[in-house]
Amino acid sequence: APGDSQGGRVELQAPFAAPAFTLRISGGHADRVRLVGGASADLREGAARRPMQPGTWHQEGDDRLVCFDLAKGVSRLEI
Repeated sequence: APGDSQGGRVELQAPFAAPAFTLRISGGHADRVRLVGGASADLREGAARRPMQPGTWHQEGDDRLVCFDLAKGVSRLEI
């Protein structure tokens, strides 16, 4: 799913749904991560374990690992 990162926001255009979709977002630290689109929700900060559980994120150095159920179409992460 191609994505576009714009100052505290990552937008994804998915051609199909993908359960437990996980991505790494580089740069900075986050206090919260919010999924907007489909079912909007604040994701909870979780422990660094693999595989990650949908609806969680984890700070790893200057990167964030984020796991959520990706819906078909446009989804946005606010960081």
